[in-house]
Amino acid sequence: MNIPTYQNFNPDLIIEATSVCDRACSGCYAPNVVTTGPADKIYQTSPDLFLNPESLLIALQKLNSKMPLATIRGGEPTRHPEVGVLLSVARIYASSVYLETHGRWLLPENNKSYQALIETIAMRQITVKISFDKMHDLTAEELGEITSYLDWSNINYLVAITEINEQEFLNTREQCLWVDDSRIIFQKKAVALTELVVPKYGVIGINGTINNNLSVKSRFQAPSQRQIESRRLAL
Repeated sequence: MNIPTYQNFNPDLIIEATSVCDRACSGCYAPNVVTTGPADKIYQTSPDLFLNPESLLIALQKLNSKMPLATIRGGEPTRHPEVGVLLSVARIYASSVYLETHGRWLLPENNKSYQALIETIAMRQITVKISFDKMHDLTAEELGEITSYLDWSNINYLVAITEINEQEFLNTREQCLWVDDSRIIFQKKAVALTELVVPKYGVIGINGTINNNLSVKSRFQAPSQRQIESRRLAL
């Protein structure tokens, strides 16, 4: 099957902002703590679940290199109350910085305090990489609202579609035809650790250390409700 040539995504550095996430996506490799509680409260009570901006700066200084592309992900990075600071620090050392997110928390009606983050993203010329596929369970209506808001805010964005094969990708692509092909990333869904991206400069974990590989859990399958509850932060 021939499909159009879409963008590839090969970051030089991955920065893990937090292990906190408000979703429990099927196939997610990250060992997330699942909670929909207030991000600032979680940050105060469990700071070890978040990358400290100063730790990020120290790690980047150790790398001592200007890299083409760095990306910040999680967990869900927009659950980090200081993700704007992380983006600003990363921008010093990378020509391009991406924020990988499902995008829901960028909308002002979900959390008005995120206006400062939107302003930082625009000012630092950050690219928002939105996950849109069956795994992340973002609806076409939600994606439309997010992309409209980013357009209105003059923020560059890409839509990353992660599916198991090309046909599944095309099925998902049909749901967001208003997004230009130049903004679409086609990613094959990883089903094994060996299929995950290995960035040139490594991975900065939430503890500020530089590693060769991503933080991963032992299996990629959809978690059971019991497993979700075992990872849920008690607030």
